[in-house]
Amino acid sequence: MKRLKMTILTYLVKNLFVGLTIDDVFSIRAGYLYIANEKVSEEVAKEYKNQANDIQNLEVWKMVQKQTTFMANQRMFEKAKTTDDLFFGKACLYNLSLVSEYLSSLAKIKL
Repeated sequence: MKRLKMTILTYLVKNLFVGLTIDDVFSIRAGYLYIANEKVSEEVAKEYKNQANDIQNLEVWKMVQKQTTFMANQRMFEKAKTTDDLFFGKACLYNLSLVSEYLSSLAKIKL
C-alpha cells in the first residue's frame, strides 16, 4: 500500500505540480533575449550566452551536479524516514535539472 501511495504521489508531483520553467525566467522573441519580460541588450545577451557555456564546461559545475544528484538520491532511497524526505530529495533533483536546463538553453540561444 505504501508503494502505491508513493507511486501516485510521485506521478502527481511530476505531472501536476506547477513549478518553474524556462519560460518563467527568460525567452527569445524577435531575436532578442528577454529576462523577466525585460529586453536585454545584444551585448549583455551574448555575454550571458558565453557565461552559460563557460559554466557548463567548468569541472566544479560537473562535480556539483554529480554530488548533488548522489546526495539527493541517497537521502531519498537510503536515509528517507518520511515522505517529506523523499519529496525534498525530488525537489533538489528538480532544481538541479532546472538550473542545468537554463544554462543549456542560454548557451544555445541564437541572437
